[in-house]
Amino acid sequence: MRMSCLLVSCLLVFCLRVSCLLSLPTAIFFGAIAVPITSANAATLSLVGSSTKVCQLVGDTDWGTNLPTAAKTATNFGLTAVDLGYPVDSGPPGRLYFLFGDAFPTGHSATAIPTAPPDDALGFTTRTAVPDATTCLDLQLVTSAPKVFAHPTVQPTIQQGSFNVPTGGVFLNNTLYAFFWTGHCLVPTGLTPNPIAPLRRPAPSTTCPETPDNSSIGRSVLAAANPAAPASFHWTAPGNNPLFLNMPSGFVYASAALPPGAPPDVPVFGVPRYRVSIPYLAMAPRTSFDNPDTWRYFAGSIGGSPIW
Repeated sequence: MRMSCLLVSCLLVFCLRVSCLLSLPTAIFFGAIAVPITSANAATLSLVGSSTKVCQLVGDTDWGTNLPTAAKTATNFGLTAVDLGYPVDSGPPGRLYFLFGDAFPTGHSATAIPTAPPDDALGFTTRTAVPDATTCLDLQLVTSAPKVFAHPTVQPTIQQGSFNVPTGGVFLNNTLYAFFWTGHCLVPTGLTPNPIAPLRRPAPSTTCPETPDNSSIGRSVLAAANPAAPASFHWTAPGNNPLFLNMPSGFVYASAALPPGAPPDVPVFGVPRYRVSIPYLAMAPRTSFDNPDTWRYFAGSIGGSPIW
C-alpha cells in the first residue's frame, strides 16, 4: 500500500495512495464526485467535507503540539520552511516525490535578485505504511552535501527564486517531469479576470516591469529529470516559441494528473492568470508527454461529447 497526500501549510493531510478509492470518498474525493454538476457561471461553490491533520512535514518543532517533528528537517537537512509540496508518484516500490517551492532559508546572497537563484526543495519517501502522528511520512530530502538540502535546478536557466515555483508534475517513462512557473515578479500587480485576453499583462509598475521575461502573469516551463539525479532538470527551448517557452499558450500555472492503470493520455491542466481564470485542459500522450505539439486540447462539447 502506498500513500497519496495533500499538503496544506506543510501539513500532511489524510489520504492513502493505493486505497484512496476506498478511504478518500468520505474525506475529499467523494465531495468532488457526489455533488451535482454545477454551471460554470454559478455564483457560489460549496465546500464538502474537511481535512484532518496527521503530522507536520517540515521544521524541527510542530507548531500545534510544540513537540519535535519526525523528520526534523532543520537539523537533518537545514530546511526550516517550504511552500507547496506537490506529490509525484513514481509507483511502488519507487519514490513518492514532493515538489516544494520557496524553501527557507533560501541560500540567496545579499546581492542576488530574489526571483533569480533557485530556492526550491525536493522531498521524497519510499514509505508504504499509512502515515501517523509519530513517524509521519519518513520524509527525506535530496541533498547537495551532508545535512544540506539541494535546490532543484533547471537548465537552460530560468528564474527559480521567490514566487517562481514548481506547480506540479508526473512520473512517466522512467522520467520525473515537472512544470515550473517562471518569469514572475516578486511583487506582482494584482490580477483581475480577463476572459477575452487572459494573457494581457497589467501596466508596468515600480515593482514589476511587465515584460515577457518578468511579469505579473509569468510563464511555464516543462522540464525533465533522471531519477538518478532528480534535482537536475532540463528542458529544450523551441526556436519558434520565444514567448511561451516550451508550453502552450494559456498553460501558465500548470499541473498534471497521472490516471491509474496505463491509459494512453495524461490530463494536463493550466490557467493563464494565477487565481483569476478558469482552467484549460489538454490530453498529453504518454509516449510524447514532453512535446505539447502532440497534445490534444479541450475545445468544448457538443451533445455531451468533448471536442478536441
